[in-house]
Amino acid sequence: MALSSRPFLREISLRPDVPIDFTNYPFNIPAIRELGALQFHPRVTFLVGENGAGKSTLLEAIAVAMGLPAEGGSRNVNRPQQPVSALADALRLIKGFQQPRWSYFLRAESAFDVISYMDHIGAPVQPPADTPPPEDSLHRRSHGQAFLQLLMDLKGDGFYLLDEPEAALSPNRQLAALDLIDQLVKSGAQLIIATHSPILLAYPDALIYRCDESGIAPCAYDDTEHYAVTRDFLRHHRRRLSQLLERPLDTHRPDGAMAALAALEQLGRELQGGPPSSRLFLRSIALDPAARIDFDRYPFAIPAVRSLGVLKFDSPVTFLVGENGAGKSTLLEAIALAMGLPAEGGSQNASRLQQAPSILHSALQIDRGHRRPGWSYFLRAETAFDLISYDDNTFIESGWTPPPSLHTRSHGEGFMNLLQRLSKNGFYLLDEPEAALSPNRQLAALAIIDDLVQAGSQLIIATHSPILLAYPGAKIWVCDASGISVTAYEDTEHVAVTRDFLNHYPRRLEQLLGGAEDTE
Repeated sequence: MALSSRPFLREISLRPDVPIDFTNYPFNIPAIRELGALQFHPRVTFLVGENGAGKSTLLEAIAVAMGLPAEGGSRNVNRPQQPVSALADALRLIKGFQQPRWSYFLRAESAFDVISYMDHIGAPVQPPADTPPPEDSLHRRSHGQAFLQLLMDLKGDGFYLLDEPEAALSPNRQLAALDLIDQLVKSGAQLIIATHSPILLAYPDALIYRCDESGIAPCAYDDTEHYAVTRDFLRHHRRRLSQLLERPLDTHRPDGAMAALAALEQLGRELQGGPPSSRLFLRSIALDPAARIDFDRYPFAIPAVRSLGVLKFDSPVTFLVGENGAGKSTLLEAIALAMGLPAEGGSQNASRLQQAPSILHSALQIDRGHRRPGWSYFLRAETAFDLISYDDNTFIESGWTPPPSLHTRSHGEGFMNLLQRLSKNGFYLLDEPEAALSPNRQLAALAIIDDLVQAGSQLIIATHSPILLAYPGAKIWVCDASGISVTAYEDTEHVAVTRDFLNHYPRRLEQLLGGAEDTE
């Protein structure tokens, strides 16, 4: 049977027999209000748009209507979840003639919870949150490694909904995810994917729907803002930064003049506020020579940890980059604990049962600055969903009137709100803050970071985003098989791989997928 006759889901539309109030959520979202009859490609359909445009709302409703849990997983997942929108009950589905052998909903914002649930699915009751995960648990891998394994576990002849599957993946791992998607397609799978990744969006012959203020409509890959904004930024990043941050970055000065100017600017800052290092809250970390360390065991066997030496923070913004599993999040978690912050994210006031962290923090020597931050916070992408739930419950249990829950917003809107809550003179650790953000929202996040820096804050950020990495004056440490070392923005694989792919995507797709862009 031809593949084109085998979609498991052909079309969705709003049911005419269901009374709908188009002034209330979710039906007031333009993409849903103007849904019409949305037809799906038999292989791959993408949903794109800005944060809050309705992509995840649509995907969640499709999942529930197809018998999958709203927060992700297979049909076998049965656990308490956040309330879902009324959209699923209002959807009319036209299914294909065949039933999928496998179905799964991979949702970035709640994948951490799904993994915890699956670790103990055979237990009579779910154990406490601080129960150590089993040896084969995906919690024992990095965020990105766990995501890639979830994708690798999907089988052919299946129906799969993927909500921001790129959230934890480096550009190289996004290319690997493209190859996995292609293998699933060739094995008879159908995928509907909400994404912000210009790499994943390039999958050949896919149907792309753009959700925006005018509704929802097909668009070409080259016409997506995700492709255009990212490609333009990587071509002209200094000019775009100057426009975004509203100050000159001396894009046309010769290198020598730029160095001289930077030296003068630094001298001026030192005369006004002391040496830069004295204005930072954390100046360096190192392994404690008195600590008993087994370099053959995790986490000390990770090259970036084993060869740590003295990691100096001499800029208000420090980036940690590297492939998934290179040790970025492990280092950031250890710094958080050493600075009195919870391992799974939040402020010093957060107190909740959590997964056991690595022992790295107990072996760290930290050199604090002379100042103390007015506020400290650890934003961790993989556990932000739980943190929001914890904050909501804390308000309720305290008898206070809670503010509107961030669970009522899109994944990206919730992340932006968390960033906007950060205040001046703060110490902030951000682990993959771009995970839920469109390219335009990543630019907005750059502006927030700049506002925090200008107000005396220090930030240490683990990221895969070539947009965030461009922050001027930041120090970039790369974690790889050789250890950890300083690198320049242009020399990071994140910039090089993304720029090369976007500039030559037809050729790169042919090399990656073996000519798949010419298939029908």
